Amino acid sequence: MTATAFRCRSSWRQSSATKHGVRRHGTELQMKRDSFQLITNVGVVLALVVLIYEVNQANLHTRAQLADSSFNMGYSQITSIMGENPSAVIAKAVEEPKSLTLSERVVIDAYHQTIYVDLEHRYVLAQMGIFDDTWTISAKSYAQQLAYPAGRIWWTRKRGTSPPDLRDVIDEAINLSNNFIERIQPYEID
Repeated sequence: MTATAFRCRSSWRQSSATKHGVRRHGTELQMKRDSFQLITNVGVVLALVVLIYEVNQANLHTRAQLADSSFNMGYSQITSIMGENPSAVIAKAVEEPKSLTLSERVVIDAYHQTIYVDLEHRYVLAQMGIFDDTWTISAKSYAQQLAYPAGRIWWTRKRGTSPPDLRDVIDEAINLSNNFIERIQPYEID
């Protein structure tokens, strides 16, 4: 077969193939490729969204751990000041607050500070989204320990340095409480 005949025959095959749907098949193949590319792109975008969400969650978890560590360190330092048996000093502060010595006042200040640090810790974790709004229920119960004369004086001095939302929770707890002293009165046993 001569070169001219081969060229003619191959061009006939090309035009014949085009007439019989090869070009149409190529268009369908391109559409499938485009669809696959679109699905792949959507998958990549979804994967990025999930990755961003996980990074944010890890960041939140890390911030919560740092806040927790910081508060635990402060709490430990404060409780070490209170000593092994602060209950006698707390009882004296309830019964005879004017007779407290300087070292006993330091213990009472540390006692009040532990209450506040715990409340502040709950508040910060709620602000970070770790706790929901129900933290205020336990906070109010805990803050009632400040509802006695020495505790109220301490809170009056500390109040101005507290975040407004936390201040409101503690104010409400102290104002609604009849008195911390009533909670620790002797029990009547039959």
